[in-house]
Amino acid sequence: SWARVRPGDRAVNREGLDFYSRLVDELLEAGVLPWLTLYHWDLPQALEEKGGWANRDTAYRFAEYANDVYSALGDRVQHWTTFNEPFCSSLLGYGSGVHAPGRQEPAAAIAAVHHQHLAHGLAVNALRERGAQHLGITLNLSNSIPRDSQDPVDLDAARRFDSLQNRIFLDPILRGAYPEDSLRDLAPFGLPDVILPGDLELISAPLEFLGVNHYHDDLISGHADDAGSDGHSGGAERASASPWIGSEDIAFPSRGLPRTAMGWEVNPDGLRKL
Repeated sequence: SWARVRPGDRAVNREGLDFYSRLVDELLEAGVLPWLTLYHWDLPQALEEKGGWANRDTAYRFAEYANDVYSALGDRVQHWTTFNEPFCSSLLGYGSGVHAPGRQEPAAAIAAVHHQHLAHGLAVNALRERGAQHLGITLNLSNSIPRDSQDPVDLDAARRFDSLQNRIFLDPILRGAYPEDSLRDLAPFGLPDVILPGDLELISAPLEFLGVNHYHDDLISGHADDAGSDGHSGGAERASASPWIGSEDIAFPSRGLPRTAMGWEVNPDGLRKL
């Protein structure tokens, strides 16, 4: 029967686990602490063909995967990160199509956000039961700065950006609830509908650490004539679709700061503010 199972569906890739087992051994031998991330945007194609992260079942498959990895490495690895930057694999992957799987489906993007949260919570609980003691997640977060702090249009755009970039990730995971404004803004795209009883209790399982990736601030305008700048979050060029579900009018004016080769503003003080 295993011969009929597609790779990435139900069968464990033993060669892959053996590779990481050897890597962990070499790190330990070199005096390097292994700090493992379970998901860095590499969903098996067989699961994407069943709906990917827009399919709630993928969350439960992720928990199975976490258990399999723990069985192979848990005797030597103590620090476990569930997801790296879920913003990228949900809103950029299913909303704008900038990242894999390249879909541009707003409702699927919002479902992916919640189902990845659920996968995180299920994995944390599963690993905790196995004996893992250092569990967390890594989020990419930005400062949402209104272009004109006296302009209601810019202020509301900054609020919506903060919701989509920061708070729909931080609040469920750390506070056990989605922000009220996020639920309201994203209701047309099905966010309240994908949240089932008990989900948020799982999602907000206690953690030992929060990883924070901060690349740049975001100056936010709600005026369409400010569009076309290259400083918006994620560093990717504007796609034909937007990751800012329901807030496609958000624009990112330049502040004239130095930029990296990827076009990201250089502003170290932003990390202090964040």
